Amino acid sequence: MTDEQRALTAHLFRRAGFGARKADLDAFEGRDYTAAVEAMVNPDSKNRDAPNVVTQQAGGLSTPALSTIQEAWLQTMVNSRAPLVERMTLFLSNHFATAYDPSAHVDIAALLDQQTTIRKFALGSFADLARAMIDDKALACYLNNDRNDKTKPNENLARELMELFILGTGNYSEADVRETARALTGYTLVTPAFGQRPKLTYDKSRHDDGPKTILGVTANFTPHSVLELFLSQPAARQHLAEKLVAHFVAPTPDASLVSAVAAALAPDWQLSKALRTIFYSAQFRAAGARQSLAKTPAEYVVGIMRALGRTEYNEGNNAVSAAGQMLFRPPSVAGWPLGVRMLGPGAMLARYNAASTFGRNHAKNPSAVAPSGPELVPLIEAFGMTSLSQPTLDALNAYSDATMQQPAPVRTAGIITLLASSPEFNLA
Repeated sequence: MTDEQRALTAHLFRRAGFGARKADLDAFEGRDYTAAVEAMVNPDSKNRDAPNVVTQQAGGLSTPALSTIQEAWLQTMVNSRAPLVERMTLFLSNHFATAYDPSAHVDIAALLDQQTTIRKFALGSFADLARAMIDDKALACYLNNDRNDKTKPNENLARELMELFILGTGNYSEADVRETARALTGYTLVTPAFGQRPKLTYDKSRHDDGPKTILGVTANFTPHSVLELFLSQPAARQHLAEKLVAHFVAPTPDASLVSAVAAALAPDWQLSKALRTIFYSAQFRAAGARQSLAKTPAEYVVGIMRALGRTEYNEGNNAVSAAGQMLFRPPSVAGWPLGVRMLGPGAMLARYNAASTFGRNHAKNPSAVAPSGPELVPLIEAFGMTSLSQPTLDALNAYSDATMQQPAPVRTAGIITLLASSPEFNLA
C-alpha cells in the first residue's frame, strides 16, 4: 500500500468509523481502497455486533439506570467490528432525535427498543426505518403523538416529520402540518395488565378518518399512508442526501454530490447504496477533504478508547457528556449540534481532560492494543495518524526532548495527551 493509499484508507476509517488503528490499516496492506469501502459498507454478518448485554435487560419493570445504558452504548461503539453500523446508528439516532424523559414514558425500555430498530436498519432501508419510527413508542411519546386524538390533533410529530425527518424546510405549508396532524391521530398508550409498562397502540376509533389535503393530494390519509406520501416526494431523498453529505463529506454539501446520493437512494432507499456513492466520490476522496470535519464528542472519545484498547466506560461516558453529547439525551428534537459548534472552550477542555485521563490510564495499565512506552512513532501509528502538521510534530518533539529524565509512564501519558489533543485528532 502506498503512502497515499494508506492515507486515503485512514480517512475512510475516520469518517465511516471511529478512527484508524495501525492494525486496521495493516489489514488492508496490499489491497485497494475498494476493499476497505466494501468491508465498511457490507460487513460480515458475524461482525455486526449485537449491543452489549446490558441493553437487552430492559423488558421488565426493573431496568438499568440511564448511565448504565449510556456506558453500554459507548462500549458497543468502542468494541464494534462493524464501525459503520455504529456510526450510522449514532447518525440516525440524531436524525430521529429522542431524549430520555421517563415522566413522558420516554423511558429506558422505550429508548433501547428504538435503538435496536435504528441499528437494524443502519445500513438498510431508510424508508423501512421511517415506517418503524411512526410506530415507535419513544418518538411518539417524545413528540406527544401518544395523545393525538381526532378531537384535538397534536401537531408536534407532524411538524418534525416534515421539517426534520423526511422533507426538510421549505417543502410544506402550515396547512400541510395541520392536515398531517389529523392523519397521525389514533395513537394512545394502553397498559396490557397491572404492573406492565404501557404500550403504544393505534386505536382506529381515535383516528380522524375524514379526507385531508396534504401536499396537494386529497385522500383519507392514515399515519402510514401519509408517510408514504412524504417518502414519494423528490424533496425527501434530497433532504436525506444533504444530511448524509454534510455529515460524511463537508458541512456545506456539494450540490452535484447531493444529487448523486439522492439518485442512489431511489427507488428503495438503501442507505448502503448512498454511502457507497459518498465514499467513492471525488469530493470524499480529495486530499483537501481530509481532517476537515470536527468530530462529535462520542466519535472523539470512542476514537481514543479504540486506539488505546481502554475499557473505562464510566469515565468515557462522563467525558462524552462533559464535551457536549449526553447519549440518549439530545438537547432537542433537532439533535446534538454538530461541526465547530462542538468545539467551544468548555468542550475543548473536556476533550483535553479525556485525553489526559486515558493517557494516564494507559500509562499505568497499558493494554496490548497500543505501545506502552513513550516512543513517538509507534504511538502516532497506534492512533492511525498518517500525517501530522509541522506545529504538532514540533510540539511532540519538544515535549519528548524536555521530559527525557521523567519516568516512562509520565512521558507516555504526556505524549498520548498531546496526540489526542492535537487538531489532527479532533478533526476527521
